[in-house]
Amino acid sequence: MRIITLFLLFISIGSISYSQDDTKTGGKTVEDVPKYDVSFNLSQLVYHIYRFTETTKVKRVFEDSTVNEYEKTVTHWYNVFVPGPVDDNGFLLVEVKTDSMEYKLTSNDLNLYYTTTDFEMDLPLNYIDFFTSYVQYGQTFNMLYSPYGDVSKIDGDQLESEKMQYAKTHDETKRNQILYALSNNRLKFSFDVPKGVYPPFEVTKDTSWNSESEFFVCNVPLSGDLVNTFKGFSNNEYHIYSKMDNLTLKSPIENVILPDLDKNCIITSGVATGEINTDLHTSGNVKYSRAKLKAILTGKVGNYKFNQIVETTYTWDLIGKFQY
Repeated sequence: MRIITLFLLFISIGSISYSQDDTKTGGKTVEDVPKYDVSFNLSQLVYHIYRFTETTKVKRVFEDSTVNEYEKTVTHWYNVFVPGPVDDNGFLLVEVKTDSMEYKLTSNDLNLYYTTTDFEMDLPLNYIDFFTSYVQYGQTFNMLYSPYGDVSKIDGDQLESEKMQYAKTHDETKRNQILYALSNNRLKFSFDVPKGVYPPFEVTKDTSWNSESEFFVCNVPLSGDLVNTFKGFSNNEYHIYSKMDNLTLKSPIENVILPDLDKNCIITSGVATGEINTDLHTSGNVKYSRAKLKAILTGKVGNYKFNQIVETTYTWDLIGKFQY
């Protein structure tokens, strides 16, 4: 009996010793897993210079088997500036100024290029799609960010003044397209870098949360849920991966320009899937974000129906900053 008791005591002591060694040499408890406060922020009195690029490839097939294909790349360079601290409710006012833009469209029958940095180039103003990109150039406006990194308001004296002037345009199609390009949702999509992917709580690696977002694919608003996952911390940056499984067009939309044909159409339905990879500085601002989407749009030009397959990539990258 004494031998059995001593044997059991030896096993018990060995188990305790092994458990203690495991704690010291690698076994992590819940308390040991690092947590991160990935919060939105922009430094005051610092100009952040961003570049937004949209690259799109389209294949359009009409019901009579006619096929149109084109590629388009539009790039905007713009400054983001924070003139003061957050207010008492945690909201942050951000000033946005679009500095320059570049537009390129290539199809079987059209090769169009323009950059605002070449002052001797002629403006191809007759092409509506180009002009809707061009009117976002040279704008100055404010974006008000909530404590969670969402844009809650967009306004600005210059922006409102230009909208009033463009509202007097006699050509109804052109007027609607311009005002649509300068709408809050379109400006938010182009120049709001965070896209609401910041987590609403502290996170550990592989923590997931949901958010909502809207993407303009061929100028068509597709919206839905994002499933965001915190992929970790490295090189003094946070990394977030976002998955979009079902972005949809909520209702048919008229007066959508087909850039290669320079014609209006009606889009009756649309669906897209995609992903976003976002790298954020620990200071709170986005260093780089890339969204890749694949979409199918269904529509018609007059009585001619078509399906349009779209592959598009959007990138927002911080290319510099300087102190005021």
